[in-house]
Amino acid sequence: MLNDNKIGRSHKLKPREIYYCNHLDSQIFSYYANKINAELKKVYDSNKLLNNSVIGYRKIKTNDSTKRGKCNIDFAFEVFDYIKEHKSQNISVLCLDIEKFFDSIDPQILKRSWVNLLNLKTLPDHHYAVFKAITRASYIDLEKLLKIHPYFDIKKLKYFKNSNKNSLFEKWDDLRKLNDKYKIIHRYNGKLKKGIPQGTPISAALSNLYFLEVDIDLSNFVNTCNGIYRRYSDDILIVCETKNLSKIKDYIHDAIEKKLNLKIQKTKTQESYLFRQTVDSKWNLETFHYRTHLKKSVISYLGFDFDGEYIRVRNSSISNFYKKIRRRTHYARLSKKINKMSIKAKDEWIFRRSLFKSSSHLGVNLKKKRSTSKRGNYIAYLYNAANRLPETNRQKIISQIRNHWKIIYKSIKENEEKYELPKPPKPKMKRYKRYKTQIRGL
Repeated sequence: MLNDNKIGRSHKLKPREIYYCNHLDSQIFSYYANKINAELKKVYDSNKLLNNSVIGYRKIKTNDSTKRGKCNIDFAFEVFDYIKEHKSQNISVLCLDIEKFFDSIDPQILKRSWVNLLNLKTLPDHHYAVFKAITRASYIDLEKLLKIHPYFDIKKLKYFKNSNKNSLFEKWDDLRKLNDKYKIIHRYNGKLKKGIPQGTPISAALSNLYFLEVDIDLSNFVNTCNGIYRRYSDDILIVCETKNLSKIKDYIHDAIEKKLNLKIQKTKTQESYLFRQTVDSKWNLETFHYRTHLKKSVISYLGFDFDGEYIRVRNSSISNFYKKIRRRTHYARLSKKINKMSIKAKDEWIFRRSLFKSSSHLGVNLKKKRSTSKRGNYIAYLYNAANRLPETNRQKIISQIRNHWKIIYKSIKENEEKYELPKPPKPKMKRYKRYKTQIRGL
């Protein structure tokens, strides 16, 4: 979907509806999600091949002494290292994406997987009640509800969150009357009778449960073909010898479409072919995106690009980060007065400190209050990735974000000129001298 309302370069919009539960439902779903994850963990721990294959929505510890959990950096680098250390002269990388995964989950297949996980013949009554609640969910669009609400003149949900109100209605009858008039309660997925809402506390656990049988099957089959299988939610990656690629593709399509009743999104299918003259020489790479040869051939996985020799951050991720800097600068302004409904009054200046913490290298090593753990930002994330690579490759990632400080100040200057804003007053704090010195030392 293209946004044609703006002048300049068009960009794709990816609408994704996220649902969240009320407090009571959230507690119940969280409780049963923990139960399902505990049973899934037993299965994963008993099967090393499966444990390495399923990486989404799980807590996986590293093998080093830090005892930290693995993140996308670890998962992506493990795949790239596997490619680097491969002993063949021709290998292929296949990336697949499931079309509308959460919206296409078949309730009957999910129920059967749920029963098999518990090793029972039927679901217990309390589990079945949770199953019905998530597969026959109803929802209310809060943005639309606030516009027709009889008691609040709040037009947007963010203003309600900042108000002193604890609930939208004092009595259930008020909600029922409003629904009788405007029909604000809707059935999720309407008459399709399939899918589960994305964003609930149990959705992630059920997605892994839904794929469990196929994950075991695919990980074993790809392993017999001297390859690796990885699945992160609805994103699937296969690395194998090129001679085995065709039969693996057919096997995966049959397993996903017949056993899970899902469809693979062909427009997002990406195939990369790596070849070289000898085992010790560098990889040559050709990438095809839905049968179209890409001029810049790279393997894209979990936010990183691999060209056969070096690892870099995906250019679109860097571009989105710079867009966020401009948006944060636009909203990082202090208000002279804020009324009770949290509607911003005329802005006076740009609040630099929060901007530096969230978007620059100055927020990399900040510690949380009353804790020894560090709170980072996107720059910290990229530094973490770069520091795990050799120096020659490390500089490739560092160079991608070398201009972030200039972009922040350029964005600040543009907003100050646009809104005729003065510079912020100097805060009367002892630590400001150290903070100012740190900025000057760049």
